[in-house]
Amino acid sequence: MRKRLARAAACVACIALLGCAQATQIVLVVDSDLTLTRVDVDVSSTRSPPTRASVDFSLPGSAQLPLTLALYPRAGSDTEVFVTVTGQTAGTSIERRVRTRFVPGASRMLRVLLAARCIDVRCAATDTCDESGCRPIVIPGEELPAWTGGPPGHIDGPACLPSEEVCNGADDDCDMMADEGFDLATDAANCGSCGHGCTGSCESGFCPGEAIAQIATGGAHTCVVTESGSVSCWGWNLEGQLGTGDLRSTSAPRTVDGISSGMSVSAGALHTCVADVSGRAECFGDGATGALGRGSVVDDASAAPVLGTMTFVSIALGPGFSCGITGSNDVLCWGANAAGQLGIGSTAASNSPGMAAIAGATDVATGFRHACAVLEDHTLWCWGDNASGQTGGMATRSTSPVQVAGVLDAIAVAAGRDFTCFVRMGGAVACFGANTQGQLGNGGATSSATPVPVLDVVQAVGISAASAGTHACIVRSTGLVNCWGGNASGQLGDGTTMGGSTPVLAVDLSDVVQVAAGGIAGDGTGHTCARDTAGRVACWGDAALGQLGTMDYAERSRPVVVLGRMPSP
Repeated sequence: MRKRLARAAACVACIALLGCAQATQIVLVVDSDLTLTRVDVDVSSTRSPPTRASVDFSLPGSAQLPLTLALYPRAGSDTEVFVTVTGQTAGTSIERRVRTRFVPGASRMLRVLLAARCIDVRCAATDTCDESGCRPIVIPGEELPAWTGGPPGHIDGPACLPSEEVCNGADDDCDMMADEGFDLATDAANCGSCGHGCTGSCESGFCPGEAIAQIATGGAHTCVVTESGSVSCWGWNLEGQLGTGDLRSTSAPRTVDGISSGMSVSAGALHTCVADVSGRAECFGDGATGALGRGSVVDDASAAPVLGTMTFVSIALGPGFSCGITGSNDVLCWGANAAGQLGIGSTAASNSPGMAAIAGATDVATGFRHACAVLEDHTLWCWGDNASGQTGGMATRSTSPVQVAGVLDAIAVAAGRDFTCFVRMGGAVACFGANTQGQLGNGGATSSATPVPVLDVVQAVGISAASAGTHACIVRSTGLVNCWGGNASGQLGDGTTMGGSTPVLAVDLSDVVQVAAGGIAGDGTGHTCARDTAGRVACWGDAALGQLGTMDYAERSRPVVVLGRMPSP
C-alpha cells in the first residue's frame, strides 16, 4: 500500500515531463499537529492540468504522517507549481496553499504543516496560514531549503509509473522523453500539437492553410494572418482590438470573426486593421478618434469596412490614427491629427480616409504622432510631430510631408514612438529622432534630426519599430534577427533586460523572414515576434497583458514558440 501510494502520488500529483530520475525536484513534506482522517494533495502548473493524490488514514496499512512525496516538472525545469494540501479531521477541514517554482538542477524541500492554530483563520487572498500565522502564498523556489535526505520515504523506485507512450505532452513511459514516436511536424493526426488532425498532409507542424503568412504587433496585442486568410489575435483587448466581438483579453490566440480572406494585418496601440485579398480594409478596436475609418468615433470589437471605394495594399497604425497605401500608391490617413500626423496640411481630425498625404508610395510607417513613406524614387518623406527630430525636418511639426534630406536610396521604413529608421539599398540601416533608449542603434545616447547609421547592420531585408515604444528590429538576409533600443521587458531577445544602443542578436532563431516590434509606452518595455520561412511564429518580451500568446503572463527575454516550432540555428 505504501509503495502504491507513493508512486501514485509522485506520478499523479506531480508534473513530470523531464522524466523519472533527475535532480530537479521538490520533495513535499506534509505534516500536522492534528489527528487527520484524510489528506488530499492537489498539484498544478501553468503548463499542466491539475492532478490529485489522496491518503485515507482509516485504511489498513495506510501511510502515516509525515508524508513525503516527490514532485517533478512536466514542462521545463523551472516550471511554476501550485500546491494545495487539504486535511480532514473528524469535525472540520483545513487547507494550506503554496505557489513556488522548481529550481533547475536542484532538489528542494517544501514543508507544509496543517496547523491547529489555522482552524477558522481567514487570511487575505494572497496569503495562507501555517504555524506562524498568515504568510504569503508565494515562496520563491530558491528560498526552499535543499533536500538533504535520501529518496523520499514513500518512494522505493522512480517517481513515475511507466505506461504506453501516447501523444499528450507527457513522459508516459518514464524515459525522460515526451511524445517520442510522434512527429508533430509531419503527423497528420497530431499536427503541431497532440490531437490536432489534418484533412490533408501536415508540413512543419501546420495543416494546409494554417501556416502563418504575416504577423503584426501592437501596443500590447499581436495578430497573425494564415495562408488561408483567417486572422487570429491575442493580448490586451480593452477596446476590442482583438476583433472577437467582446472585450476579453487573452494570452491564447483567438480567431477574428468575419474575416476569411485576409491578406495583411496591422496592429496599433488600441486598434487593428486587416486588408483582404480584394484590397478591402476592415478595422476594429478603439474608434474614439476616428481611427477605424467608419465615419464615426465609436469603439467596435467586431470588424467592419473602412468607408470609401479605395483598395489598400498595406496599412500602418499609430496610436489613434491609421495610414494606408492604396492600390494606386497614394497614402491616405485618418484618425487623430493634433500633430499633423495625417499629412493633409492641417491638424483637423478625420474619421474616414480623405485627402492623400502623398502619392507614389511603396512603403508607409506610423509612429506615435508622426508618419513616413518611401516613394518609388527611393526618397523618404515624413510628417507630423518632430519634437525629437523624428521627421527629419527643421520645424517642431509639419502637417504636410517633408523630404528627409540626403536620403535617395530608401527601400523600407519603420517608425517608433519618437524616432524613425529605414533600410537603404544594399541592406544598411539608418535612424533619426530621439535616442534616450538607444533607439537609433548608433552606440550613443544623443538624439539626431539627421540620419545616423545603425552599427554593424549591412544585410537588412526587413525592419520594424514599435510605433508607441522604443525599440526596433531588422531581419538580415541570413535569416537572423538584430534588435536595439529599450529592453526593460527583454524585447531585444538576447536573454537579458539590458538596453542596447547597438544591435544585439535575438537568440534561438533561424530562417526568419519577418519581424514585428510592439510596445505601448516610452519606458523601454515592449514585445517582439518573428515569423520563419515555414510559417512558424516565436515571440518574446513583455507578457503582462498576454501579448506573447504563450498561454501565460510570464515575461520572456528569449524567443518562445507561439505557433508551430521555431528551429534553432
